Amino acid sequence: MMSYWVAKLDDGTDAIEGSDDWTAIRDRVVELRLNVNGRWHELPSGMESYVQAKTMSSIVGSGEVNMESRYIGFLHGNYEYCLRVDMLTDRVNIETRKVI
Repeated sequence: MMSYWVAKLDDGTDAIEGSDDWTAIRDRVVELRLNVNGRWHELPSGMESYVQAKTMSSIVGSGEVNMESRYIGFLHGNYEYCLRVDMLTDRVNIETRKVI
């Protein structure tokens, strides 16, 4: 399964996962989208800030690491809104949580 994020930066350039480090560009992101097997998931542009992460698992001693899911999201007011993609089923869930 192929997946990667693409971020539009405040200077109009694109940052792409694998070529750009998220921690170096996260404060400059004005749009964020995620490609999973050729299907694009896009977030609204111009939000306060954007996030992206992966949920990984491994079995001790096996040497295997599996990506279970990944998400992209944004902060708006006191809430974080995320689109989480299950990497096994390709199912998309929308999640919200209150942040302090």
